[in-house]
Amino acid sequence: MIDSEFKQNLQDIADKETDLEQQRLLLHSKGVRTIQEIVDRLGIRPEEIRWPSLRSTLESRVRRNRGIVKPKYRGPDGELWSGRGRKPHWVLSVLDNGEDLDNYLISRD
Repeated sequence: MIDSEFKQNLQDIADKETDLEQQRLLLHSKGVRTIQEIVDRLGIRPEEIRWPSLRSTLESRVRRNRGIVKPKYRGPDGELWSGRGRKPHWVLSVLDNGEDLDNYLISRD
């Protein structure tokens, strides 16, 4: 295949993708309009409609309170860290200096 033919084929594909996207958007807007007309005609309230995919998406984003975690480490200047999540700067400094983080454990006695 000649280079110019290849470029033309790529352009044709891009044009068809654009046309398909425009058709999809038109179909989407017609669908929304039809649904809105039905909802208005029947007097349906939003809370009467189940939106399982929306609900599960929203619920998955909600963080649950897991309680307070006691600190596990105390830094050289009294900083506290539970050992969970992102390492604070003082922990990174301690590790960069070759120290053992266990030296900073808070005793649980």
